[in-house]
Amino acid sequence: MEEIKVHGVYRHFKGDYYLVEGIVKKCGRFTAVCRKSRFVWRRRTMDSPGRRFLGKVNHEKYPDVTQENKFELQNILSKRHG
Repeated sequence: MEEIKVHGVYRHFKGDYYLVEGIVKKCGRFTAVCRKSRFVWRRRTMDSPGRRFLGKVNHEKYPDVTQENKFELQNILSKRHG
């Protein structure tokens, strides 16, 4: 299983984008700390740092979704102004 990239931007299969700010481990469980706009979210990842966060979309429940994983890392390039 792929690991979650801290400071990476991920697209949720429902369309929102999240910045992963860190991974927290407590009592053997991992949680991804994500930022969406000005709000901070926690997404439990279960017993490994990416198992649930990067898991597959349930295409039976969401048949119109084309994204394979629940969260997918985006390759976003920044442009500097100057």
